[in-house]
Amino acid sequence: MFPKHKGAESWTGPSPFKIKLNKYVYSPGDEIEVSLTADDGRFFTGVQIRAHRLKGDTEEIQGTFTNFPTEKLKSFDCIGGKKNLLGHKNGDPVTDIELIWKAPNTNEGDLVFTATFVEDFSTFWANINVELSTSIPFDPPPVRQVSVAESNFDFEACGKTMGCVLYPFYCKGEDCDVGLTYQTENDEVTFQMFARGEGYVSVGFSDDQLMGNDQTISCTAENDRVTIQHGRNPKLYNERQYTENQIWNMRTMHKDGMLYCSFTRPKRMRLVNANFPNKTQYFDLNDDYYVMVAWGYTYKGTDVMGKHKELPITTHSKVNFDTYEIYRAGALPLMTKIHAFLMLLAWMVFAGLAAIISRYYKKSFGGNLILGAALWFQSHRLTALLAFGFCAASFVLIFIKVFKFTNDAVLHAWFGMAVMVTTTGQVFAGLIRPGPKSKIRPIFNWGHWFFGKTLQLLSVITCFLAFNSKFIPEPQKLFGTIVISAWLGLQIIWEVFYEIRKCRQKSKYLGFISMLMRIWCIEILY
Repeated sequence: MFPKHKGAESWTGPSPFKIKLNKYVYSPGDEIEVSLTADDGRFFTGVQIRAHRLKGDTEEIQGTFTNFPTEKLKSFDCIGGKKNLLGHKNGDPVTDIELIWKAPNTNEGDLVFTATFVEDFSTFWANINVELSTSIPFDPPPVRQVSVAESNFDFEACGKTMGCVLYPFYCKGEDCDVGLTYQTENDEVTFQMFARGEGYVSVGFSDDQLMGNDQTISCTAENDRVTIQHGRNPKLYNERQYTENQIWNMRTMHKDGMLYCSFTRPKRMRLVNANFPNKTQYFDLNDDYYVMVAWGYTYKGTDVMGKHKELPITTHSKVNFDTYEIYRAGALPLMTKIHAFLMLLAWMVFAGLAAIISRYYKKSFGGNLILGAALWFQSHRLTALLAFGFCAASFVLIFIKVFKFTNDAVLHAWFGMAVMVTTTGQVFAGLIRPGPKSKIRPIFNWGHWFFGKTLQLLSVITCFLAFNSKFIPEPQKLFGTIVISAWLGLQIIWEVFYEIRKCRQKSKYLGFISMLMRIWCIEILY
């Protein structure tokens, strides 16, 4: 019921769109005329509407829409009901829509219609409400509530009386950025978790380490507005599920930049596919699952979770919920890790060696030949080709994985393209370099040196951009920045050391020549 249009927030001013009823009191089975209208001169292109209880279990959707304009709207079967939610199926502008809604056949207490109106992609009003009272006073049964309270974590018990998932790998508990604990008793599992989240922290249970076809339980907190939500990741998005009182002992709290949450769930929980309501899926913690933890923001004034800015963490192995161990987790997928490793190997090791050998070790290898070429040149060529090979393999690998430029790493991608193109050009130029006596050999030497230095600069910038992408978690940003800074510092020290060494050798050589000249002059004079 909340449009996720590239992070756009709902407008908070008076809505130009209204819900009107032909009567505001219902009896079971009544048909209610519902009008969706716009103020003069305004129109809406999209809408969603449903009815739910005013108190008690407000998740369950009530009633059925029996008549609506099918050229603009389509119905959905939500949480076991039939045609109980309407949504637009095109962006055609309209000024009013007439609906018929049939009340449930039992008294469900006071109800409320809730709608979201979309004027354009970035302009919409959410949670536009109108109440529908019951003709017979009725209090719906109470449901389990979420309390605002901080969870107590005893990390000394990790691996002893409870299992733990900790991140980053070097943390021990309270110093962790993300943590999760679990304790199993009979057919129930109690979870506690925390993260440096702005508005929510969420745990996922998955058969693999990729998002998609996962069960989630999410905790949100904004001031005193707290919720715990049951959900499903069909693919790369979250679909809220009906909790059905399946979760209890619920506590959540946002304090000092940390979001804390705890709850108890049965081992076996049911998920419903929104597109195929009759198709159910069960997640049973008697089986082992990878555990994911995500964190992020909620839209202002709502419990609607936004897309996480940082990558979620995923355990390195599946978790056995009947044994208490300490599990470690990481954020980057395996192919991304291999991509990063190959690039760092190419530029931190082989590209640096290729530059040092060609500039400072020509004379150190003497006149030794290998396969018909100078030993220093063959060493330079080998390290340069290895740098190119690892760079190309890494480049191809990441394109196989993502197959496009990601919005959160556009600059890194463009600089990476520049590195790959320039590297290919350097290798090709090296293969067709002119001979030692060619007139253009000096031009080639200077050009090869210039583009080599440009490549080193581009690679440093690209690596810094990679580790400082928006989706990289803070611990990995810090680690990556330290590694790249150390590499850059070492490269500078190498260059300075070898330049000083070269100058000293040149100075000694010139001093020796000067001494010979003095001796020769003295011999001539005398």
